[in-house]
Amino acid sequence: MSWLFSGLFRRFILAMISLALLPLIAMSLITLFGSRKFLEDNALEMNLKLAAKTAEGVSSYLQARGDELRFLQTALSKKSRDFSACKDLMLSFIESNPDLREVSILSSNGRVLLTAVNPQIEAKEIAEGGLEEGFREFKRAQSQAFWIASAEGRMPRLDVYSPLSEVTGLRVCVALRSLWQSISEQRVGIADTGFAAIMGKDGEPFIYPPKLLPEWVRKDFRGFPIVQNALKDLALGTGEIVWPGGAAMVGAYAAIPEIRGAALILQPKADTYKGSTDWVWKTARQTLVIAALAAMLIAFLLARAMTGPLLRLTHAADEIAQGRFPDKTDIRTGDELQQLAETFNRMSERLRSYSEMQVDRLILEQRKTEAILFSIADGILMADDKGVIQLANRRAKLILDVDKVEGRRLEEVLPKDSALKAAVLEAASRPGAEQIKEVDLSSEDKRLFYRVFAQPLISPSKGARQGVVIAVRDVTFEKELDQMKEEFLHSITHDLRNPVGSSLGFLDFLRKGIVGVLNAQQKSMVESMHKSASRLLALVNNILDVAKMESGRVDVALKEASLAGMAGQAIEILSALAQRRGIVMELAAEEEFTTMLDPDEIGRVVQNLLGNAIKFSPDDGKIVISIRDDGRQHVVCVADSGPGIPADYLGKIFGKFEQVPGQKRGGTGLGLTISKRFVEAHKGRIWVDSELGKGARFYFTIPKGLAKDDSGEIVMRLGGAPKEPAAKSERQGGGS
Repeated sequence: MSWLFSGLFRRFILAMISLALLPLIAMSLITLFGSRKFLEDNALEMNLKLAAKTAEGVSSYLQARGDELRFLQTALSKKSRDFSACKDLMLSFIESNPDLREVSILSSNGRVLLTAVNPQIEAKEIAEGGLEEGFREFKRAQSQAFWIASAEGRMPRLDVYSPLSEVTGLRVCVALRSLWQSISEQRVGIADTGFAAIMGKDGEPFIYPPKLLPEWVRKDFRGFPIVQNALKDLALGTGEIVWPGGAAMVGAYAAIPEIRGAALILQPKADTYKGSTDWVWKTARQTLVIAALAAMLIAFLLARAMTGPLLRLTHAADEIAQGRFPDKTDIRTGDELQQLAETFNRMSERLRSYSEMQVDRLILEQRKTEAILFSIADGILMADDKGVIQLANRRAKLILDVDKVEGRRLEEVLPKDSALKAAVLEAASRPGAEQIKEVDLSSEDKRLFYRVFAQPLISPSKGARQGVVIAVRDVTFEKELDQMKEEFLHSITHDLRNPVGSSLGFLDFLRKGIVGVLNAQQKSMVESMHKSASRLLALVNNILDVAKMESGRVDVALKEASLAGMAGQAIEILSALAQRRGIVMELAAEEEFTTMLDPDEIGRVVQNLLGNAIKFSPDDGKIVISIRDDGRQHVVCVADSGPGIPADYLGKIFGKFEQVPGQKRGGTGLGLTISKRFVEAHKGRIWVDSELGKGARFYFTIPKGLAKDDSGEIVMRLGGAPKEPAAKSERQGGGS
């Protein structure tokens, strides 16, 4: 659109705007200064109408209360001899009007004969006093009378009196809550600086916005001329006042004959007339804007008609830039513009040919990509940074049971309230290799497991993240295979237990010479066989223990026991093994640390950790078992001076059959797994803190106050154990 910057275009714009705006500016100034008085009178008239409307609303409210009282008066007159029925009728009347505080039947001297009170409105919420004055006003009028009671900081009260009989009267006390809210929240003017106030016959305001009519103004309110005129005339009128602080106010008033008071509308003088002036200026500005737009439109049309050939070339260039190639641009001006159009047409043809070649290449690449995605067994979803799906393969649509997913948000296509939806959204929010979620969607009819993981989508050229790729893999077969392997392993180990135990028994007979004395060579062979069979039996027992724990059949027999005693017993049992290698074992415990636990299970944990420490400690090394009181729990630490554990395996060694590659072997790989299960059965935690070359420190905690509830579950009577520091995070993997 280069024609926008041509000299001809600028001249058209300046000429049209000048012709349109200069007369309008002069006319606006004349109108503004000539109509100021009219606008000020119009603003006062609007305030006067608002005051009359407010007064009319208050009168209607009072008349409605009077009509309700007359209805109650008629109903009570029919039941005047039955006080119980009168009381029920009065309570029903209160329930029908939530603003009623009290309904009372009065004697001729004002004594209360029967009363009903609304328990929903407390006496401290509304103004007190004025009952005697209201009754005297009622006796003087000898007909229905209204009395207003007000107090600082409380809701004003309306008392409506009406004769019930020749010797009794009826009084209804109303909390002016709804009237207070509607009037005190009323604002006047463009800037909402004006407000409404209701005053009684004494000139004191009883309904007003406290922030806009502060106490230092209300104190001298009855002395303002506009207030005195309103009470004297009891009609409509306007006036100006000056507040004690010097602020000029414009007001309008209207009488409320029922209470011989008035409704006032007050507004700062500057804001009252400013709104009218602003309206004139706004109208003038709008007129000028419209005229300027009209002038610009006319100039635009004229300029476009003169620069048509250039516009056509510009449009054709835009089409090419967007990948569309229009027909030839036919311009016959007989000058340089025609030469430019011919050159442009030749360029367009060359670009069209090149584009068609590129389109064929892109289609081929797209078909290759679609074939790859179609053949992948995993469900693949690609979404942009806004969560809108851009690509999905056939498998993903089958998993989600949706035909059309492209262009829709992830939240829309995923099943509602399902574990799959939660896993996909969480993986998409934090893509990475560590964010792998497994979802169990099994039912009574079939087993179904999915594994969900996501990776960020990175632009190869710019390296910027463009979205996320989510993969949903069906791992049901792998899960069933793992279960079959576990069941097979447990079955084999269970079948091996009895024959291995029998073999150990017969070997014991041979060792003891019950079937005959063995020579040295025979005895050595029997000892080797006995050790191998014992290790096999230990492996079988460990596997069966893990199976029992995984099925939830771990029985914790709580009794009071000493942690220090169990640590000392473990040191004594394994002392011979440590002495052969010159390893020193120490116990650092200031007391016995007696608590409720299962001594067999926790003793086995200590022996497992101590046995591992001996196995991995160098000759002439040192092992320290320390016990400390950590408030709501006891913390046991077994520290060795071995080679340490690589950081990659700190999260694995508590898993079944897990061992650190390159280090000493010989264990079953289940010791730490069993230890973890036993500690967790005691509501404790177990973790390891280690660095290569600096040994390993295994920690576990036993909470205090362990007990069994009525269902046999282990509970902590003294509260849960605190979390470990960040440097000692709990691990979820590995074995010994």
